[in-house]
Amino acid sequence: SRERTLTENVSPHGARVISQRYWQSGEESLITPLTGEFRQVGRVIYCLPKGEDRFCLGVEFPDRTVKWGVHSGV
Repeated sequence: SRERTLTENVSPHGARVISQRYWQSGEESLITPLTGEFRQVGRVIYCLPKGEDRFCLGVEFPDRTVKWGVHSGV
């Protein structure tokens, strides 16, 4: 199912994403940036609880380097 997430940290090969559900290591996710490149398939490396009803995901993009757009909310 679709979910709008918050991205805490990005690199050319991965991201740390905050999700509302638990993910299994190795599970694939389709990531669609708000700006920048096209959708990317990422693989979950880790999933850690973050407070109530939130999880931190480490997602890697093994197939290519991702160029992230910059989005600043004030």
